[in-house]
Amino acid sequence: MLTMNEIILENFAPENRLNWQIINDGVMGELSEGLFKINTDQTADFWGNISLENNGGFASVRALVKEPVTGNFQKIVLRVKGDGKTYSFSIRTDENCSAFGSQSRSC
Repeated sequence: MLTMNEIILENFAPENRLNWQIINDGVMGELSEGLFKINTDQTADFWGNISLENNGGFASVRALVKEPVTGNFQKIVLRVKGDGKTYSFSIRTDENCSAFGSQSRSC
């Protein structure tokens, strides 16, 4: 149950889906490949292969929030299950400004 100062941005339910996009290393030769799948059990999978040719590469997935998020929020909670590799998470306040970024090793 949500409290007054909580919102859910994505729960992968059909009525609440954000427009997810895969963004790979196009500026580095497009050698990496990321894939993203929303499952019927309201989870999502992200996987792929990263190429280290051309001075590195990346694979990512992103979504734009449909409505502006307003309120006095103090934290972000992610529920993830990983493969032990390091992943980045970032939030932007608009197209040009990164408001928060973090990297952590997944479990």
